[in-house]
Amino acid sequence: MKILIQAWLLLLAAPLVAQADDWVDLTHDLSAEAVFWPTAAPFRMTTDFEGITERGYYYSAYSFATAEHGGT
Repeated sequence: MKILIQAWLLLLAAPLVAQADDWVDLTHDLSAEAVFWPTAAPFRMTTDFEGITERGYYYSAYSFATAEHGGT
């Protein structure tokens, strides 16, 4: 009976939760300190180009590799 009441309360609250104005940001920076699966390779970022181009524009390009499972 307790589970049925809890389920009913969740169903009633669902529209309120969906309309909430508050967002919780769960993003994490990609860096050497990022959390990934313990057996996975760590995050890597290399600089492909960073500087002034032949035409005088500043340009930067990077490559990165990351494990599939990371975050919270």
